[in-house]
Amino acid sequence: MNTIELKSDLHKIIDNINDPEVLSTLKSFFSQVINKETDWWEMMPESEKKIIGQGIEQLNNKEGITHSEVREKVNLLLNKNE
Repeated sequence: MNTIELKSDLHKIIDNINDPEVLSTLKSFFSQVINKETDWWEMMPESEKKIIGQGIEQLNNKEGITHSEVREKVNLLLNKNE
């Protein structure tokens, strides 16, 4: 996808948002990203940071599954649905 297509998609998404709070949040996010004022991690809600931390802890404890295992499971599910 090229820059023009990305911009067009973003415009369409924003044009369909009517909630002033969501628009304000997006404006703040874009301003911070463009001006590089804040690391994206600092903008993330604590609840999401906690979930990511739990995932990292699980991986460190060898409780996760590999990307190839996930792809294999997804392929099995998709093939069953055809």
